[in-house]
Amino acid sequence: MENPKTLDGIVIDTDFRAWINYELLLQDPRPSDESKMVYIMKMLFPAPPRLTERLMQLISLFYACGRDIDADGDDPAGRGAKPYCFKVDRQRIKAAFLATYGFNPWDRDYWHWWDFRAAFDHILGDQFKALVDIRTTDTSTLKGRAKQKMEQLQQRYRLTTLEDLELEQQSHDLARAYREGNLAEYVKRLNSEGG
Repeated sequence: MENPKTLDGIVIDTDFRAWINYELLLQDPRPSDESKMVYIMKMLFPAPPRLTERLMQLISLFYACGRDIDADGDDPAGRGAKPYCFKVDRQRIKAAFLATYGFNPWDRDYWHWWDFRAAFDHILGDQFKALVDIRTTDTSTLKGRAKQKMEQLQQRYRLTTLEDLELEQQSHDLARAYREGNLAEYVKRLNSEGG
């Protein structure tokens, strides 16, 4: 299948940057599904069409580079945990592209998502590959010092979770209450956190 530029005749942004942002948005647990849909429509379409079930299926299919999720048995839409994050690992990904292909994809004016994804799936950068290996290693197969070291590395390089984001927000709220001199609110938040 040729790299499409439209979905059922509707012009869509096919540059890899838009689809990286799409993936990041799918992985972000903070916005509601409704808010995500608003962002997605503005992000991907120069003239956003009416949102339909068919259009959502086409967006998912485009993101999956034309692969049918059911047929391939994998989850290209990013609902499962990924061993990388384009935001967190961007510098490592750039370095891996430079090592593998000799260029930085973010230096290009345009690159179709499907071409970027094909190249991304085959980058060989040592640091990026090592990081993915760390995040995906099953520590239950390791013993002793090797297990301990791998668990430390996984903790060090783990990606942010929803719980991390919630704890960070609670910490910011607590610090703000303290800074603003709202002692009653500070004590209430501190007690609710078990502190």
